[in-house]
Amino acid sequence: MSDALDPCGCCEGVSPLTPVLLDNRPGLSALAYRVGTHGSFKATMQSAIAAQPALDALTSRDDADPSIALIDACATMLDVLAFYQERIANEGFLRTATERRSILELARAVGYELNPGVAASTYLAFNMEEAPGSPAATPIDTGTRVQSLPGPGEQPQTFETTEPITARVAWNALRPQNSQPQTLKIKSGQLYLVAGNSQELAAQRLYVAGTQTNLKAGDRLLVVIGSDALPIVVKAVIVESDRNRTRLDLDVTTIGSTPLPAMPPTLDYDPPVMTGGTPNFAPLPFTKGNISTYVLSRRWRERDLATFLTANRWDGQELLKYVNAPAAGTTTASLLAFRARVGFFGNNAPLYDIIFPPATAARASGNLTLRAAADESFGEARIAATNPIFNNQGQIKDSPIVKDIFDPDWDSGGGRSIWTDSLERYYSASDIFDVYLERALPDVVRNSWAIFTSSKAGPTAYRVTEVGEASLADFGMSARATGLKLANPSGAALTTADKTTNFKFRRTTAHVQSEALPLDRLPIEASIAGGTTALLLDRMVLDLQAGQVVILSGEQADAPGVIRSEVVTLKEIIHFNGLTTLIFSSGLLWSYTRASVTINANVALSTHGETKREVLGSGDAAQPLSKFLLKQLPLTYVSAPTATGSASTLEVRVNDIAWRETPSLYNLTPRDRVYITRTGDDSKTTVQFGDGGSGARPPSGIENIVATYRVGTGLAGMVKAGQLSLLLTRPLGVKSVINPLAPTGAEDPESRDRARDNAPLTVLTLGRIVSLGDFEDFARAFAGIGKAQATWLWSGEHRLIYLTIAAAVGDVVSATSELYRNLTAAIDLARDPIQQVQIDSYTPIAFNVEAKILVRPGYLADLVKTAVANALKQTFAFEQRGFGQAVTKSEVLAVIQAVAGVEAADLDALYLVGQPAIVNERLLAHTAHWDATAFTPTPTPAELLLISRDGITLTEMTR
Repeated sequence: MSDALDPCGCCEGVSPLTPVLLDNRPGLSALAYRVGTHGSFKATMQSAIAAQPALDALTSRDDADPSIALIDACATMLDVLAFYQERIANEGFLRTATERRSILELARAVGYELNPGVAASTYLAFNMEEAPGSPAATPIDTGTRVQSLPGPGEQPQTFETTEPITARVAWNALRPQNSQPQTLKIKSGQLYLVAGNSQELAAQRLYVAGTQTNLKAGDRLLVVIGSDALPIVVKAVIVESDRNRTRLDLDVTTIGSTPLPAMPPTLDYDPPVMTGGTPNFAPLPFTKGNISTYVLSRRWRERDLATFLTANRWDGQELLKYVNAPAAGTTTASLLAFRARVGFFGNNAPLYDIIFPPATAARASGNLTLRAAADESFGEARIAATNPIFNNQGQIKDSPIVKDIFDPDWDSGGGRSIWTDSLERYYSASDIFDVYLERALPDVVRNSWAIFTSSKAGPTAYRVTEVGEASLADFGMSARATGLKLANPSGAALTTADKTTNFKFRRTTAHVQSEALPLDRLPIEASIAGGTTALLLDRMVLDLQAGQVVILSGEQADAPGVIRSEVVTLKEIIHFNGLTTLIFSSGLLWSYTRASVTINANVALSTHGETKREVLGSGDAAQPLSKFLLKQLPLTYVSAPTATGSASTLEVRVNDIAWRETPSLYNLTPRDRVYITRTGDDSKTTVQFGDGGSGARPPSGIENIVATYRVGTGLAGMVKAGQLSLLLTRPLGVKSVINPLAPTGAEDPESRDRARDNAPLTVLTLGRIVSLGDFEDFARAFAGIGKAQATWLWSGEHRLIYLTIAAAVGDVVSATSELYRNLTAAIDLARDPIQQVQIDSYTPIAFNVEAKILVRPGYLADLVKTAVANALKQTFAFEQRGFGQAVTKSEVLAVIQAVAGVEAADLDALYLVGQPAIVNERLLAHTAHWDATAFTPTPTPAELLLISRDGITLTEMTR
């Protein structure tokens, strides 16, 4: 039986409505903590009137009544109090707090300080002055300042070096070996190029030093190698002015082209030689022979060679001058051009029948008619067939019959050969010369070369051993001619058998007046492949050290016009045969066009922030827990191998003695010279000293507390590659500076929501890493890291902890970056070393969306499409997605449909970038896994699937 007057409660009268029962289930993002509102408070107080007999006469409930007005004012006051009570209650819990200050104070309760942000870091490449008189080496100290050249709407940012280096002129632009001597070989009548690996390649082009060769297509050249000579023809002449050389393409029949391979780098080394500077040996003299024996012919590690030079008191710079001097005569081949192209004597003579027409107009057709000499009797007896035609002086016998039988027609039978006169008498029989050229050529000299060419005979090369001029009267003409005494390419004198009759005096051309062309070094066209771990330089370079960081830059081989740069660490330096090989700690990330590659070894690490020095104040030994405020902000924190991932740049000195920063004053003694820092929500940093019991008090003095620190942090330092180019500190001899790579590792001061997630991680890990989750939590809380995912992988032999990471701003974390090295070092310090751990950055993949939307009446289509695009970008942005998280068609449609103004949506395409534009129901992203399909099975990092910033295509749907 119910005590209620009626089921609906209408007759119960007015009852108290406050306080409201508070019941908040776990996991809420906001607490309901208001015990009442204005209305409920007013109703409760009004209900209390009826319960007071003394107020029976107060029956008015009109707000105009003073009593009710007072109740209304109290209800308003209670409403305000209840509102702020609810807000205060929410600020007391980490999950529900809405103010960053609240989370900051709550986090401090568990020993967690909000990340104050971390400065960007990048490597700076310095270039030294190369003008005469400039220093060969210059120290660049820590704190050298470089400023960015700001773009539109940007502020200049200052970076400072964090390590001292010694910059050298020789390290400005090291180059890989991109050329080698043109080692030529003649074999079977063809010209071959011998590559650095002894491979023989058919020569299709030659390179000549200089640009003024005066050659053109069709010109004849001669390659001479020892006793072999090979005539060749120029097909094309290409002047390369930028390299001060000329490329000669040859007219050869070889099809295809094989890039010239590079010489293999030297990867091993010989044991060091102990020859000088020891008790038993005097220092070796610095001679050519000793350099060849002890330096060039041995494989030296840099540190061993440095010891050898010191022990023998050799000057390294003098050694480099000798070793790197241009070598003269390093090739056994000679390349000759011919500056004169002439015919042979008699080639322009009239036809014989024009000068000596027949004696009769007609001849009998059946018998041979012999014409007698004018002063001889026809009846002279015939001579025997075995009698010689020439006399002892090489002249035709003075006989009418002989003269008639020996045909004096120099054009008969194709014409006389170049070796004889008009009566077919060898020039060499009565003279020292073998041939006569058609005119005087004073520039043709002895010990030169000549090439004879004819349509009936291949080009033939001869040595010119003697040259002379003579006036000849023959072939019905007289002229001044040049006589040549010739020899075979081997140097042997010509015999009658060497004088081919195929060289006819009217059809043969002589290429003479030879001139030697200096062969330039041959470019190595093979690219530098990605993954390369050793690179042979074009010279010897001293003083490089193992562990030194260098920056390699060049054009990407498979993307012409795209310039790449990467940081590589030297693992070892080997010297052999006057060249230096750099061995890298890891393979190159990109493939490069060899000729474009340069390596700068004047590299120093720098971080964002400018150094400031200021007096904090005066010490007062009577004041416990004294505090001082840094006047400039924000204080710079740099990446460091600590549990938080950052370290302060603040240094505090009291009476010129450095005091140490500590996380807290707990468990300290009165003699500990320490201080703590606290950064407020306004980014202002306070320095606090001990109270004399927990930490020492600073001694009294006037302005004896001085701070040195750097100012600048966060994403403001993420300038572009190449922007850091203004030297604010200019060491002697330094010409310029640049940042070939964009800075990395920056993070703004920790946001409210990120701190809400990261604060409990300190309690979870407690500074050590044990479980799989600890690896992930430790990395997530590390300054500069935005995402982390730890996975167990099984290789078939052992388990591996594979940690995939991403930078705070969504960038890929390079294995050569300061952030990566510090994270790896911090994890190694906190974990069990028996665990096998591998850390890699994630693999970014992107997808495109194409959709049609139907806009509700009254909405502007352009604004709605912009809102849809923004919603897609926000939902599928880096901050909102996780490693291995897939994207579904329904999820994309839900995001579009939730935008105000969208009545309907139709998805036309959902696909990964680079794949066909189709509608996929689901786009997958993989977590870290073992790639067993690779030639060498390797772990593959997790993928992060994000929407492409330019991959959203929206069109309006018509009704």
